[in-house]
Amino acid sequence: MISVYVNDIKKTIENECFFTALSLTLSLPDMCGLAEYPDKGVAERYISWFNKYVSPALGDDKPGIPYMSGEMVYNLRNTFLHQGSPSINFDKVKEDVNHVDRFALDLSSIPIYSTVIKMEYRGQSVTSMLINVVCLCDIICKSALKYYEANRTKFSFAIDVLPKDYEPKKFEGDGQADPVTQLFNKKLEESGQTVRIKSSILKGMESSVTKELTNKILEENYASTSEPKGREESANKDTQLSADTQKKDKQEHRIRCFFGKEFKDSKYMSLKEEIIAAVLESDTKMGLNNKLMKIMPGNDVKIVYARLKPFIKDRPGK
Repeated sequence: MISVYVNDIKKTIENECFFTALSLTLSLPDMCGLAEYPDKGVAERYISWFNKYVSPALGDDKPGIPYMSGEMVYNLRNTFLHQGSPSINFDKVKEDVNHVDRFALDLSSIPIYSTVIKMEYRGQSVTSMLINVVCLCDIICKSALKYYEANRTKFSFAIDVLPKDYEPKKFEGDGQADPVTQLFNKKLEESGQTVRIKSSILKGMESSVTKELTNKILEENYASTSEPKGREESANKDTQLSADTQKKDKQEHRIRCFFGKEFKDSKYMSLKEEIIAAVLESDTKMGLNNKLMKIMPGNDVKIVYARLKPFIKDRPGK
């Protein structure tokens, strides 16, 4: 897992995408800190892990000299990832030695991790700290990778990604190889049902953003049953869908697809289920209008009703 991130960081540095590399690098202590100290808070585990596993590699042990402690790196992580500013908020730095007058990042290829310049003249002093991004990323990556290799069993939190060469069509006809179908079948088993999805739910989805799967679609295209022969008759009665139910499922599938295309406004998306229920539960245009009046203001009813007209054009009423 960590090796995937480290490889991505190396590629971004090779392409001189330094801030992209830095953002992902600053997330590594989050991951490793969670593995090492799962019961600690975010800040405490981040700083503790960094000080224990990265600081020794930095070699910052000179008294009185500013250095990139776990606290400093966590501070950089917060300002950069949450505010977009690759800097340090010194109001939140507790270590006096790290209160510098100027902090800057170095994007050059000069292999010097940290440069501290202190100027004193006529009772005035200025301390500047320059950190090389490439060197910092390299040190954190190596430390994280070394820790991961030695503590793989601690990384128990889930990561679920599809590989670059993933193709939904390769799962066609093979529900056991498809992770979505496997999850669905597991839930069916846990609920005590004997029906299973035998073919991949993902087939034919290459160009689909969202796929609503109703009972009818699943029954016709994917489902199989492992019911013993002695109970076939009972199972058929329990699983057979009536004509009315099939018609309702088909209509629900149509309105959900229609809604997804015509209603992208956030205020209508928040009322998605109420609007769909109103369409399904009304038989006439007037009935639909009355139901919509109960869930939204009149002006919105006019807008929603106008968009639904192509879908309800065959219903009785004006």
